[in-house]
Amino acid sequence: MMDELIDLLDGAAKRYPIKALASELLPNKREDKAESTLRGELNRQPGHKLGLVTAILIMKKTGDLQALDRIEAMFNRVAFVLPPPIPNSMTVTELLGRMTREFGEHMQSISQSIRKGTVTRDEARRGLHELTQLMELFLMMQAHLEALT
Repeated sequence: MMDELIDLLDGAAKRYPIKALASELLPNKREDKAESTLRGELNRQPGHKLGLVTAILIMKKTGDLQALDRIEAMFNRVAFVLPPPIPNSMTVTELLGRMTREFGEHMQSISQSIRKGTVTRDEARRGLHELTQLMELFLMMQAHLEALT
């Protein structure tokens, strides 16, 4: 499991590319992390250990979150990209109305699939997509309410 995580980080670093990444990992230090050191950590060479801070910086710099997704899966957890708070063009009442309407539509779609006894792969994909959109609306409302506290 840990080897898989390091392999995901290694792939992200190589796509960045790794030479540029190594020079950006320790911007507050007098020296950059040597490319050979980073390669040694990612290849699990004796005497080299990939630290948590380096792993986080690799994900942050590369934008590749596959390793984070894998960690979340290990703990049966998921993360969502937080949507921005309610756009200025939308009122809270409008957001509540949209949430209610889309929830009703989603439930109707799912119940129709279940009622006929089978859910096709396309129906499941469409249902997951609609559910993700609905969760974004709920998270938008959550962000709005948290801003008020």
